[in-house]
Amino acid sequence: METPGNRKGEDHGDVKSSAEAMPPATDQVPLPRYISRQADGLYVSLQAFDSASHFSSFLDRIFGAGMRFENLHYDNLNSLLYYWGTSEVGKLTRDLEAAGKSATLRLASDIVPFAPQRQKYYQNVKLIEGGNAAQYRFEPILAEPGPAPTSETDDSSTAQEEIEAEEIKLDVDEFIAAMWCKDVRFGIDIALLKEAFERNTSEVAVVARMAAATEGQDATVAELIDTLHRSNVPKLLPDGRVDLHQFENRFPQMEINTKLIKKVPRVAGKSGWTLTGKEIAPNLPLDFDIGTLSGPGTRVERSSSGEFIVADIAGFLQIDPATRLFSISDKIVNREGVSQRTTGNLVLSAEEYEEHGIVEEHAQVEAKHMTFMADVFGDLVSRGGTVVLKANLNAGSIRNPEGTITIDGKASRSSIEALGGAIVLRYAESCRIIGAKVSVETAVHCDILAQEVTVDNAEGCTLAGQKIQVGTATDRHDIETTIAVMVPDMSTLKQQLEELRHQQAECEAIIGGKRAERDALSEQQEIKTYQLLNAKLRAHELNMTHEQDANWQKLLIRVAPILKRIRAFNDDLREVLAVNENLTEKIELLKHETSEASLDISCDVANINGETMIRTLVVRAGQAALETLPARELRARLRATGADGTVLFSDSSGEFAWQWSDGAADEDQAKSAVADQS
Repeated sequence: METPGNRKGEDHGDVKSSAEAMPPATDQVPLPRYISRQADGLYVSLQAFDSASHFSSFLDRIFGAGMRFENLHYDNLNSLLYYWGTSEVGKLTRDLEAAGKSATLRLASDIVPFAPQRQKYYQNVKLIEGGNAAQYRFEPILAEPGPAPTSETDDSSTAQEEIEAEEIKLDVDEFIAAMWCKDVRFGIDIALLKEAFERNTSEVAVVARMAAATEGQDATVAELIDTLHRSNVPKLLPDGRVDLHQFENRFPQMEINTKLIKKVPRVAGKSGWTLTGKEIAPNLPLDFDIGTLSGPGTRVERSSSGEFIVADIAGFLQIDPATRLFSISDKIVNREGVSQRTTGNLVLSAEEYEEHGIVEEHAQVEAKHMTFMADVFGDLVSRGGTVVLKANLNAGSIRNPEGTITIDGKASRSSIEALGGAIVLRYAESCRIIGAKVSVETAVHCDILAQEVTVDNAEGCTLAGQKIQVGTATDRHDIETTIAVMVPDMSTLKQQLEELRHQQAECEAIIGGKRAERDALSEQQEIKTYQLLNAKLRAHELNMTHEQDANWQKLLIRVAPILKRIRAFNDDLREVLAVNENLTEKIELLKHETSEASLDISCDVANINGETMIRTLVVRAGQAALETLPARELRARLRATGADGTVLFSDSSGEFAWQWSDGAADEDQAKSAVADQS
């Protein structure tokens, strides 16, 4: 039978030697200043915690001296050793203090001896996966059986019974200490150990694994609005309908002070750790200066909320694909042309638009200042800026209510409108042209309406305006040139003036009557006496006796009704005088309008070389404005003769000069014009 000293799993040496090998009493183990021994265990003071390296040195001393922790809090141990730096420890300290808790972490219940005979129960690990993981063989450990103890009453010296072999239970805290001494200091799977020790069966398992470094993120940018890039999705209208002729965002446009992008700062990676506890540092993420992305028209804003590129002006956004430079300009330059298929209709808020491609039929462009280098077959709308066509306008239209339109090429079968602006054309054929001021070098079969019309060469055209100058007028394909000089309807103005003067005469008669009645009352003797005495009393020039005061009170009673009537007359006079003053202002304004209406109305044709008719066209109040008429109706109205005007000239040769004079009969003016041409 084996002796107790030879029991499996145990090594019983000399008692004295074992005692001498035992570590010192645990209550005498020197602790760092940041670890305190309390009634229920050991705690780490976060405020006093020094560094992970010093903490690792403390663990080396504990485990190297044959001691271990009891009920070790392995997660806290790992956090202090590997995962928490100064900033994390500081944040945890502040959070605990803010919650009214002590800024300490539990480390273990105690530090106890790790008996050498127990240390031998824990085998070496096997490194696998290139040293990135540790494999351990779990085997049951049994204590060898020995003699059963005998009782003092048992007088049999030979009868002995052997006790059954007992299982040796391994411990997680001992395993951690043993592995530390075997240089496995990181990544131990505590849950796996507990299950394996509980089963106490033969098995092989990975008990520890290294942690690879987690790479950080390079600094980048985040787009703050979803309109930075072109979108060919059909545009959604405010009422919920979809406009299939317009794309959602063909040319990205920004309002001033719009935040375009925000710098997303780089994010540092997290260190990894080998099994031996050696740090694996991640690569340093890349950084950049956001100012390098800010181009003309943008600026960099830095605040507590981050770094931004902001639109410094309102306009069109351009992003250089090579340099990623953001810039904004009030001018859009497009070289692709405009069509329903490629761009859709364009509604641009940019200050200036320059198109180098063709604007195809049915395509629409709305902007402010626009320049087109190629032919235009579509429709252009300007918001009071300038529209310049370097090429031709064919079967299209241009509208610019308050701006200017210039076409260097040829305009044909098109509508051109600038009601409050100027139109300058080199050559126009079969066009409808309406503006405040129109100048055309050559016009063929055109309808032109403006306050001031200048045409160097008119062929088969219809011209209407208040001031018309024509170099040469002739017919074209048996269609004569018709010139209509627009004159105001003076009869209406004169009638309005007579009505105002009649109203003023009636008003002045009322004023005279009211004044006469008021003056008659004021001339009564008692009223004069009252006015005299009242003035002296107010000036403190008169002191009345008791009898005089009584008479004064009687006088006040007698004149009170008369004074009331005088005040009523004065009130009526003020109202009537105000009406009369208003009528005077209206009369003067109407006189000015009459004078302005007849100012600079004339027609000059230097050379008539074909069938040409010149007539006046009376513009009457209440009639539809000529510029609102469709093209066919406008042409018919300008060419018609009748009650709206008088023919001043109709012939195929000569010259014509005529100045309208208010008050002269149209027939006399026509005779004068004919006399001038002879």
